[in-house]
Amino acid sequence: MALHIYVGSLTRYYAGDWETVVQKQAREAGEVPPARSAEAEEDALRDPADIRPIVVEWRQGLAAALKESITDPFDWDHSSDAPYATDQLTRDALWALRLWAAYTEHPELPRPTGPVADPATDPAFLLSNNPEGTSAYHQIVRDIEIWLPWTFAFTFRAVTAAGGGKVGLGSVPTLRAQLAELNQKTWRASSEGTLASWRKEAPPPGAPIEIAAKYAFGVLYPLAALAEKRRPLVKLDE
Repeated sequence: MALHIYVGSLTRYYAGDWETVVQKQAREAGEVPPARSAEAEEDALRDPADIRPIVVEWRQGLAAALKESITDPFDWDHSSDAPYATDQLTRDALWALRLWAAYTEHPELPRPTGPVADPATDPAFLLSNNPEGTSAYHQIVRDIEIWLPWTFAFTFRAVTAAGGGKVGLGSVPTLRAQLAELNQKTWRASSEGTLASWRKEAPPPGAPIEIAAKYAFGVLYPLAALAEKRRPLVKLDE
């Protein structure tokens, strides 16, 4: 299953005024773009004028909850016309990246070469994804849906601006830093050309864990770096 990665304002995201990579490619080829799952929700708000106050209120709630942990002004661009960027990866590739990080953190365990049948029960993953969140790669291994554009050394769970159940939230700058450290300790990729070659094509199911992890890294790191520079948030989208 594809996971879309959205970098931009939540007002624009919830208004549906953005395209996935697949939708953009279809439109440019003169084809009918496939709908995202959220676009099928008939009762969803679509007017940015209605959405923006909800997003701002959500942000203010987070700021109040985190005021003891984050001292910088807790704000970002909520506008409906803010620039955005997207890409996508597979859920298997994201799991491969999580496992690659976990085994890098725990070299005492033999790293698997092929795909892991149940990565959520993998011994290295369980050690890194501990309840205390003390992993050196907690922004990578933990189940996070939204990374916020502020630096903090923890993850937490909260409802989204759209409501519903709680999801994992993390930090964009800390994610970017942890991805960079993981690369430095393992692959040492130093050029955009290398990352572009890694993300050129999604690996097939059953691909070696390192190949799938490189693909996920090649997709995620440039977006995390872009988000750190522009200061929007990063959101995973089914």
